[in-house]
Amino acid sequence: MSTSSTSILQSKQIKNAQKQVNKAAKNYGNSQFSVSNETTNYKNRLNALGEYQSQYGDKIKSTLSNIENGYDMNSDKLYQQYKEQYTREGLNASRDISGQVASLNGGADSSMGRRQAAQAYYNYMQALNDKVPELANQWNQNQYNYLSALKSLDESDYAKYADNRDYYKDMFQWSYNNDVNMYQLEQEKLYNLLTQANTNFANTMTLKQFQAQMDQDAKQFGMEYALKKAESDAGVANTKASTANIKANTANTKAETAAIYASLNNTGGSTRSSSSRSTSSGSSLSSKSTSSGSSSKNSTASARYLTLASKITSFVDSGKTDDFKSKVEKAYKNGKITNAERSSLLSSLNTAIALKNKSSGNKATDYNFAKEYVSAKAYIDNFINNNPLGKKQYAVSEIENRYLQGKLTKKEYNSLIKYIDNNL
Repeated sequence: MSTSSTSILQSKQIKNAQKQVNKAAKNYGNSQFSVSNETTNYKNRLNALGEYQSQYGDKIKSTLSNIENGYDMNSDKLYQQYKEQYTREGLNASRDISGQVASLNGGADSSMGRRQAAQAYYNYMQALNDKVPELANQWNQNQYNYLSALKSLDESDYAKYADNRDYYKDMFQWSYNNDVNMYQLEQEKLYNLLTQANTNFANTMTLKQFQAQMDQDAKQFGMEYALKKAESDAGVANTKASTANIKANTANTKAETAAIYASLNNTGGSTRSSSSRSTSSGSSLSSKSTSSGSSSKNSTASARYLTLASKITSFVDSGKTDDFKSKVEKAYKNGKITNAERSSLLSSLNTAIALKNKSSGNKATDYNFAKEYVSAKAYIDNFINNNPLGKKQYAVSEIENRYLQGKLTKKEYNSLIKYIDNNL
C-alpha cells in the first residue's frame, strides 16, 4: 500500500470513528424518559374518579337531623289522618248523644245533654292523644330503618368506587414502573453503544500510530531493505523496538480510553451531589492527563484545582468566602494551580455568591440549581485546562445529562453550552 493511500485510509477511518462517537453521544444525551399511552390512560381514569361523591349524603344528613329533632305529630301525615278520623268520629258521637238526650226531653236542649256530648267528643280526642306515643315509636323506627337502608346503599357505592380506584391506581403504578424499566434498558443500550464507539475510536487511533510508524520506516529505509533487515539480527532488534513502542502507544491509548469511560460513568447512573460529581469527573481527567504525558506538576495542580472547585458552594453556604479566596491564593503561590485555574476558581466563586444572594432575595430561585451550575462550570473548566481527547462532545454530554436529570434549569443549560462553544 502506498503512503498516499495509507493516509487516505487513515483519514477516512478516523473521521468515520469520530462520527460514530459523536452520533452515539448525541443519542445517549438526547434520550429522555416519557410515559406510555397506557400509563397516561390509567392516570386519566384515576383522575376522572376524583374524590368519592355520595348520592345519599344529603338524605342521610336530613334523616339524622329528623331523628335528632324528634317526632313532630303536626308534620306526621299518619297522625293527621288519625286526627281527622278521631275528630270526625268524636263529632258524630257528640251529635248522636245530643240527639238522644233531646229526644228523651221532648226535643229540648239540656245541660246534661251538652255535658254528655262534650264527654263523648273528649273521649275521642283522648284516644287520639293516646295514639301519639304509638305513632312516635313507629315514626322513629321508620326513620332508623330508612337511615340504615341509605347507609347500606352508600357503603355499596363506596365499595364499588374503592375497587375502581384501587384497580386504576395499581395498574397505573405497574404501567409506570414498566415504562421506567424500559427506559433504563434503552439507556443501557445507548450507553453500551457509546462505549463501543469510544473503544473503536481508540483502536483506530492506535492503528493510526502503528501505520504512521511503518510509513516512516518505509520512507527512511525502503520496503525491500526493511524486509531484508527484518531477516537479520539487527532487523529483529529493530522489530522488537518497534513492538515495544507500539505497546507503549497502546498502553497510552488504553489509559485514555479508561479516562473516557470514567468520565462517561460520571455522567450516568444514580443521582449524586454536585461536589462529589465534580471531584469524580476531575479525578478521571487528571488521570487521563497524566497517562497522555502531562507533567506531575500539572497533574497535582489539576487535582488541587478540582478539590477547591468542589468546595466552592460549601464555603459560600457557610459564609466563609474570604477563607476560600485565601486557599486559592495560597495554592497559586505554592505553584499547585495555574493562573488560569486561579482565575476560574475566583470567577466561579463570584458566580456562586451572586446566585446565593439572588436565592435569598427571590424565593422562586432554587439555590440547589445554582450549586449545580457552579459545579458544572468547574467541570467544563477542567476540560479546558487538561485538554482530554474528544473534550467538547464529552463536556456537552455531561451538561446535557445533568440537565436531563433536572439538576440544571433551561437557562443555565443554555449558558453552559454557550460557555463550552466559546472555550472548547
